[in-house]
Amino acid sequence: VLLGGQHTSNVTGTWLLLHLLMAPEWLKKVMDEQKAIMGDNWDDFATYDQVAEMKVLQQCLDETLRLHPPFFQLARRVQEDV
Repeated sequence: VLLGGQHTSNVTGTWLLLHLLMAPEWLKKVMDEQKAIMGDNWDDFATYDQVAEMKVLQQCLDETLRLHPPFFQLARRVQEDV
């Protein structure tokens, strides 16, 4: 389970970044949202509450997961009835 979680998070993050880099208008929206929520406090990591406020980032993440669902779900299939 731990290995699956690391792989799926890594793959999803990579796809998210790729899509944001290919769509500069959405990258700007995400960055502007982060600046509005975090202010000038870029030296620290975002808190859970701050990330929960990032609706545009969540929309981008949801779309990434729709386009590229985690591969571990796709790799499994029923081999025989039990």
